[in-house]
Amino acid sequence: MARRKRRTSEGMRTDAIIVARRLLLEEGPAAITLKAISSELGVSNDTLLDQFGSPSGLVAALAAEMAMRVTIEIGAVAQRFRAGETSQREVVDHVFDAFDGEGVGRLLSWILLSGDGAALEPVLRRLHELVTDLAGEDPSLPVAEATAFLISTAVGDALLGARITETLGLRRDSVREISTNQVIALYAGARPAAAD
Repeated sequence: MARRKRRTSEGMRTDAIIVARRLLLEEGPAAITLKAISSELGVSNDTLLDQFGSPSGLVAALAAEMAMRVTIEIGAVAQRFRAGETSQREVVDHVFDAFDGEGVGRLLSWILLSGDGAALEPVLRRLHELVTDLAGEDPSLPVAEATAFLISTAVGDALLGARITETLGLRRDSVREISTNQVIALYAGARPAAAD
């Protein structure tokens, strides 16, 4: 009989979130079940419930971890942009990659459709912190507007972008290009007009 690996409480939470994220990326949000995760970890459903309180608590913890990682990455590329080390397009690409390739768009949509608004709170809190940090240097910049636009567009693109662009005969990155131009226009509109 195989012995179960003993984990600390924090180790159990971390392992469960890692498995949940892998299931999200490989099979989609519906695969994130207590049964699937407990089976892979070799623990009971009750052990996971002790850690997360409920299945929605597990999803909220996954969303919080993903939001933390994504906002750190986006914040870093935004700071590189401000330092003149990268382009607006790279910022847009990072946002879109996070919401598509990292599975954040699918997870957020699933949370919304399941009616579990509380699970969105850690994500919204992290986004608010990111916007506050980025806008702190110059409150006249449209950081909140650009962030809201990019995230809304990136989530839509993650869910339907490939199908829509294919159906319309557009390049797959056309939504990213349009988004880059929109962000540039937002920032151009925020700058004071040059004196004649």
